[in-house]
Order: sequence, then structure tokens, then C-alpha cells
Amino acid sequence: MASRNRQLRVSDGCQVYWPAPYEVCGAIRDKYNELGGPNGFLLHPKTNELTNPDGRGKRTEFVNGPIYWSPEGGAHPVVNHFLAAWARYGYEAGYIGYPTTDEIVNPDKVGRRQHFTGSTIYWKLNEAYSIGGRIFDKWGETGWEQGFLGYPTSDETATPDGVGRFNRFERGVVYWTFPTDAHPVAGAILDQWSKAGYERSKYGYPTSDERGAGSRREQDFQHGKITWPNDAADEVSEEVRTRELLSDAVAPKRLVHIYDQDSGGADPRLAPPSAGQPSECVQGLKNISRQVSCSDQEGTITRYRIRNGTKTEVGRTWFVAKTWIAFSLSTRWSTTPTWELGVRIETTKTDGEFEKNPTDYVLSTFCESGTMCKTTSAQDSERRVLKQGTVVEYTWRQESTGPATKAGGVIDPMKGLIGAKMLHGPIPNPWSVELNNLDARCDSVEYKVGCVNDKALAGVGYNAQRNPKISEVAQHVFDAQATLPSHWGVYEVPIERTLDTTLKDANRAVACPDGWATLPDTCDEYPMATTYQGASKVAPGDWSRRKVPKEANDSQGGVTGAAYLSGRILEKERFVVLAVLKDGRTSW
Repeated sequence: MASRNRQLRVSDGCQVYWPAPYEVCGAIRDKYNELGGPNGFLLHPKTNELTNPDGRGKRTEFVNGPIYWSPEGGAHPVVNHFLAAWARYGYEAGYIGYPTTDEIVNPDKVGRRQHFTGSTIYWKLNEAYSIGGRIFDKWGETGWEQGFLGYPTSDETATPDGVGRFNRFERGVVYWTFPTDAHPVAGAILDQWSKAGYERSKYGYPTSDERGAGSRREQDFQHGKITWPNDAADEVSEEVRTRELLSDAVAPKRLVHIYDQDSGGADPRLAPPSAGQPSECVQGLKNISRQVSCSDQEGTITRYRIRNGTKTEVGRTWFVAKTWIAFSLSTRWSTTPTWELGVRIETTKTDGEFEKNPTDYVLSTFCESGTMCKTTSAQDSERRVLKQGTVVEYTWRQESTGPATKAGGVIDPMKGLIGAKMLHGPIPNPWSVELNNLDARCDSVEYKVGCVNDKALAGVGYNAQRNPKISEVAQHVFDAQATLPSHWGVYEVPIERTLDTTLKDANRAVACPDGWATLPDTCDEYPMATTYQGASKVAPGDWSRRKVPKEANDSQGGVTGAAYLSGRILEKERFVVLAVLKDGRTSW
């Protein structure tokens, strides 16, 4: 038998790598072979050679990323965080342009970089960012990543006034405008400039690098000079503490969200929403609905001044940050799960120095890399101030981009990967608040792909008031929950879903053997055959069956399937069942 790794020669200048049927050609083929072909990190090809939209470049996509070729740059792979950073600015059509190198290990042996025709992308640990032009040159003058600025922590970004551009770094910033050129600002001078309002302050943009002035340091700006130390400023640091306010306990019986296919709209059991927050987020609980995830964090920021080695507290700020995800309802036709991420930050109190000189921050999100999710709406670039009484609300539209969007049968845990960030600095002690204590999961196990709050208890409802067709099934469930020894499916005794076809068939065979019911009647069993509490799994006498009209049974099947889908209820996940009779009585 021929080797499974054999390479089949096809068109001139191309190869096919069995078992993938695609041709890899020319310079892209040479680079692919250089990297180990299908035995290398790219694995097998997923496409033939494709022409890029500009008509000049080519690419071939592989399992773990593409190789791009251009006349000026040659053939190079762009993968993982580098690919995500490149994609944020339009791939080769954006200002970054085509790759001109493979990934290169930096001298510190920690990070990597990749050069492009219009910029360079640097990566360290979890994120990659682009940096180019005069900002790149100035960063190089400081010693690149091994200099005092460290690695970039943002892409090149336009300033709010549209005049300048800047990159953030681990220990400073570099700002550029055409008339002032590029200059780094760091340390205590950056602290003073940021407190004054950056380029929108009385100082304007930097016009020089920082320099020594006797025992002090100073830096020129368009409309003045900042000197450190001075009579008004010692070394300053700010420290943040936060705690979660919401309980992750199971929602009480009265608040469990019951899906009965017609249960849209406001739920009268919930308190009214607070500003932009969903109603589910003002009940004191994190996880009420599968469609919503909530978090409330209370925080304090303490400012210290350090003089001659003595650290003195000089002010505090208290704030409450409310964060939520509202997932779009999953359907059988969902292809790209989306959600709204929202944040509401209220500054409840300030004292000391914060009363006259409040601290500031910018908002960001956890979907910047594009690996598991991405933001599709505009990012917020405004610098906010934590001044007593101020309230900031902002929402983003986001979508899933994880493995579940690319293949079936995949579960993507998303807790900690969706959320907002409050970023302050950089100063000698920058701080951040991570508002990502939100429960979430995406999956492609059954129907396309969808995302939910998987920690919320799911509920299935058979509501005869809203859906008269289901009346006989609702009565059956009502009676079964009242009379069966285990009272399956009531709030105190949730049941568990099964995806095991063999078990489902066994449940049906015990509860509804062939011939037990004949049309126009059909056999309705409870608990349902799609659960681990079906007739083949529980004790005799702890399950129920009843003859009901086919129309009622069909309606029950539709409601159950829709509830499984909308709630993304997977294997062994618990849910409750509520029956509502025509007269309004409920089974629990």
C-alpha cells in the first residue's frame, strides 16, 4: 500500500498532499515544504491557490492558517495572534500590507515579531499588535522591546482629535503628529500628562523626548513643559480592589426562565431593568436566564504618594461596574452566534485628591484578539473620568469566532473570554479592572452553533393557555408531577437531557411499545424519552404514559425541541418542566 504521506504530482509547479485534494503551487508550495508540509504546524491545505482581491497577491489556506505571497514580500505564513492582528486592519488591503518575513523570535526569547510591507506586528504571550512608521522608528531608538517602553499593548490608534496617532506600550506611550514627529512619554511625566488630559490638555502633544535637567527630568510639549519631580507631584501609584456582588446560586423557583416557544417579551416576575441592563441582571443573581449573563462588581481605587520611601494614602474612589451579555436566540439556521456586551460604571464616591484630580480610564473588551470572539461594532476610544456621580454606559456587538463556528460537535467554554476592561495608564503603576466574571458557552453539538449562559437552570414549558393544541400533554405532565414518587421535573427535582439515541429508543420501547396507542391517539410519556429519567432508567411506577391526540404530541415535540435548541441544553444538563393548564393552574 502507498504511504499515507505520499505527495501526488499534478499541475506543473504544484503538488497535492494526500488525502487533501488541493493543489499547492509555486513559492507557496516551496514555503510550505520548507515548513514541513502536512507534517508541519500548518497541517494539510484547505483550498487551492487563491487570488487575493487586489489581483496581485496569492494565498493558500491550511488547517492552522494561510500562507500569503506577494511580489514584494514573497511567501510567508501568518497564523494565530498575528493573523488576528492583521485581520483587524483588513489583511493585505489595510495599512499593514503583505508579510515580508515569517515569525521571528525576539532577542529576549519571550516574544515574536513579523514584518509586513507597511508595518510590523509584535506578540508577547497572549496578544499581538501592529506598529509602524515613525512610531516604530522611535520605539527602535529606545531599544525595541528590551528598552524602557517594553512591548506594545495596543495597535497604532488615531487620537480622538484626528490629528495624531499613538501606540501604548507596557511602560509608556509613543505619540506622533506630522508637525511634532514621534516622541515617547513615560513614567511620572506621563502620569502628570495623563491626569491633565493627554493631548487635549493645556500641554498639547509632546515635541521632544524626555531629558535630564540637573536632578530633575523634563519634557517639552506644544504649549508648555512638564518637569519631575516638582513641588506638586511626588511619585504616585494607584491600586484597585474589586469584589463580585451577585450570587451565583440557582435562581429561585419564581424566577426560573421557562421556554414555551411563545414566552417572548417582558417577564412580569422580574424587577424593571436599570438603564441599559436587562431585567435579569437586577435580581441579585448572576444566572437567571440562558440568554443573559450578569455581573456586578464593587471596586475601590486608592491613590498613594511616595516620598523618601514613605507611602501615604491621599484619596479613594468607589465605583460599581455592572456588566452583562445578552445572547441572540439560537435557531436551527444560526450560523454566527452574536450577542450584546454591555457595561455600566457608576462612580459612587470620591475623597481626598480624587475630588479635584480624579483618575481616568479607557474601555476595552476581551474579544480584541479575534481568536474566540470579535467585536463587530465600533470600539470606544474616549478617555473617561471617575468623578463622583458620573455614570458611563457602553455596549458592543460581538460574535463568536471559536472552533465551534468552524466544525460540528465542538464545545467552546467562554467564561472569562467575554467582558469589558477598564484600563488606566500607563504610569509607573498602571491598573486595570477586568469585568469578565460572566458565564458563557458556545457549541456546535446539535444545531449549527449558538451561545448561552450555561450556568442558568433551563426550563421547558407546556402552556395550554398560550397553546391550546398542547392541552392534553400539559394535563398529563401536571398529573404526573403531582403523583409520581419522584415528582420528576419540578423545581426541586430537575431532570437531565440525553443525546444517546440508544437510550432514547430504550425509553420509548418501555413506555410506548408498538401498538399501545393507535391513531388518532398517540403515546405521550413522562419523563420524556430524551432524558436520563425516562422509563428504561427509573423504577417501575415512577414514570407515566397517556394516550393523547397526535396534534398534542406533535406540539409537545416541537416545544421541547425548540427549548433544547434555544437553551443549548446538552448531554446531562439539568432542566425543569412546567405545565400550565387552560384554567391557569401550574404544576409547581
